[in-house]
Amino acid sequence: MEKILITGANFNNKGAQSMLFIAVNEIRNRLPDAEIFFTTWESLPEFSNLTFYPVFYNEEAMQIALDSKRKYRILLVRILKNIIKKIMHREVLEIKRFYELKELIQDITLIADISGYNLGSKWGAAGSENFLNYIRLAKLYKIPMVVMPQSFGPFDYDEKDKGILDEMKELLPYPLKIYAREWEGYGLLTEGFSLSNVEKSADIVLQNTGIDLSNIYKIIPQIKSLNIDTKHNVAVIPNQQCVIHGNYSVLINIYQRIIQLLLENGKDIYVFRHAGEDLKLCTDIKELFKSNVNVHLIDYDFSCLEFDRFIKNFEFSVSSRFHATVHAYRNGIPCIVLGWAVKYKELTETVGQGQFCYDILRTVDQTDILRAVKEMCSTYELQSKIILEYLYAIRKENCFDIFTSKENMRPYGCINGETEAEISE
Repeated sequence: MEKILITGANFNNKGAQSMLFIAVNEIRNRLPDAEIFFTTWESLPEFSNLTFYPVFYNEEAMQIALDSKRKYRILLVRILKNIIKKIMHREVLEIKRFYELKELIQDITLIADISGYNLGSKWGAAGSENFLNYIRLAKLYKIPMVVMPQSFGPFDYDEKDKGILDEMKELLPYPLKIYAREWEGYGLLTEGFSLSNVEKSADIVLQNTGIDLSNIYKIIPQIKSLNIDTKHNVAVIPNQQCVIHGNYSVLINIYQRIIQLLLENGKDIYVFRHAGEDLKLCTDIKELFKSNVNVHLIDYDFSCLEFDRFIKNFEFSVSSRFHATVHAYRNGIPCIVLGWAVKYKELTETVGQGQFCYDILRTVDQTDILRAVKEMCSTYELQSKIILEYLYAIRKENCFDIFTSKENMRPYGCINGETEAEISE
């Protein structure tokens, strides 16, 4: 029986949660008897109802699994922290939790990474090292690994972190396949590191046509539907990362002008979040229109399944979250995209919507954004048809087919129930 470990997922970010659910669904459709695990630092009640299993992961657990020279110092520090926490009557993590990954990894037959966006200098050295550690783990235990579609680059590290580039040269050839979501990332990997294991592939949420919930849950829960009794609705979904990487004053002014124009065009605006960290920005945007009954703040933490259902209520979205935009597109909902990385531009172009994407890290012509909003107000039905036509072409292929490709898996040993003897025949 295959034991597959999914890395790079979490439940706090709904894009990451969506990718996790889709990865499990696609794997189960191809390998129904596989045991599936995922790395997480979270501990949530709903985990007990999942058909796949959490394994505790953080930097300490990774170093122990890698048999790092630092593991004894790490354990000593953790023991001291736990003693202090107990004295202060705070919750502690039992030491055995840090060994879960090490104990499990020896039985894993395949690792699938769904990080989304970790390998790049915008996340600093720590984020890149975290991603590379997954490959180190696979390589150490001789486990086949597939890096599912995600963004890569840029690789403009500070001088003190330039050593990461050498680590990338050593480690990136190891995965069986690295799928790049954008052509820019594809070029950085193939030209910068002369990699032959890289392919271009659309985001897995965009490729997916639906989820069989029995693949995800032991007992299928009720998926909550939020009712909207207004018509001509527009979603506004901001992103705290736009503040971190950009300018708050400029960004908030853009939202103010967009919403004012939408109100003038008879729209009801719903401001809500796609990740936990975005709530304050949502609140700040609503505060600009606190007395206007046509601007609604939804303070609800959607699951990825609830979000996918809720987004269907809107004519279009003003979106800054990558997977909030993907969920809109997969349902034929067009978007005005205010992004902060090249992945947004390439995503919009993938579905014929490049003219509605703006990079808020650069000098933005707000007049041009308002022109695009006005155009969207009158052409959203046409844009929806265009998106659905592009989706039809995108979904003719699925990167998860590699999981049942004997030709691709054989160089790595046992998969799909074959023995080493059968492979050698």
